[in-house]
Amino acid sequence: MQNRTHRLPCIDGLRALSVLSVILCHYRLLSSEPSSPMATQVTFYLGRPLGVLCFFVISGFLITHLLRIELERTSHISLRNFYIRRVLRIFPPMYLYLGIVVLLKLLGEIPLGIPNFIAALFFLSDYTCFFLPESSSDWVIAHFWSLSVEEQFYFLWPLAFLLLKPRKAAILCFIIIGLSPILRFATYFLFVEQRSYLTSMLHCTADPLLIGCLLALLAQGARFNLILNQCSYSLYPTAAFGILLLVSPLLVLAAGNYYWFSLGIPLNSAAVAFLISWFIRYPSSRVGVLLESRPFRYLGQRSYGLYLWQELILSNYFDGTWLAITPINFCTILLIAEFSYQTVERPLIKLRSRYRKKNEANLESHYEPKC
Repeated sequence: MQNRTHRLPCIDGLRALSVLSVILCHYRLLSSEPSSPMATQVTFYLGRPLGVLCFFVISGFLITHLLRIELERTSHISLRNFYIRRVLRIFPPMYLYLGIVVLLKLLGEIPLGIPNFIAALFFLSDYTCFFLPESSSDWVIAHFWSLSVEEQFYFLWPLAFLLLKPRKAAILCFIIIGLSPILRFATYFLFVEQRSYLTSMLHCTADPLLIGCLLALLAQGARFNLILNQCSYSLYPTAAFGILLLVSPLLVLAAGNYYWFSLGIPLNSAAVAFLISWFIRYPSSRVGVLLESRPFRYLGQRSYGLYLWQELILSNYFDGTWLAITPINFCTILLIAEFSYQTVERPLIKLRSRYRKKNEANLESHYEPKC
């Protein structure tokens, strides 16, 4: 059994690739330089469907990986401890960002709708299209839809995992993944005015998260590991990257939502899941070495802060100022993310680690067989 404290290789590097694709997408979409419709669509694909989807698969995998190990070690899962760890990881950097956004709003530097802000505060941004009017003035919190999806998933999945146990949880994953395209098309045709928000809703974008969960549940199986042993050649990750970077973009351009809502999302998610499992198993490959390099690990460890702050710094609200100058804007994002990591995230990561070790020791003592 894998050591609980062992760091999974290449995960930070994959996070770095994900956040860089999101930043590139927003930079190009907000750029004043002219761009062809095809270039705009490809840029959007790199950021939202690809970058955020990769984050979702990684999140589902890591959360389930940790839950499974806790269950194996202690025959128990503490939902209380899980939610405390998630709160310590997610809330403080997010509320720091929202506090700065509110301050800029009070200073008259940026527009901000109060209803959308409240929705972001309580992780409901993925469904605001149903109960709030569309607002183009809330760009600085527009990316909270993905945080809302993840937090709703973090609330629901551990409970389902605890009640169902790994085998039935895997069956649930298969069922929901299979139903997801039907849910997307049903929402698409039933709620016409909300079509542009379709893949921002949890029920329409659950399959990337659950494919990550399924990867963690299958990772210890003999058949799954046999398949990975047969996929040791670099041809296989090359094919997965080909699906993500060539095949899917071309099919999106050719068939649009008909491809993306049906096969595109699960196919891309499966390709990302395969890359996660492959690079964890073969970190000494050429791309694995790159993903494990210090720059990629550095960016991956700060990916949460980078994701939070890029939306504000790359916005058009600072046009005409030094913040709009490239590469000053990118350096500013990195500096703020570093500040957030060192002053907020890193101390809380250490606190989470101490809290986890203390509770694991208590649980292991409690569940130790009595002679």
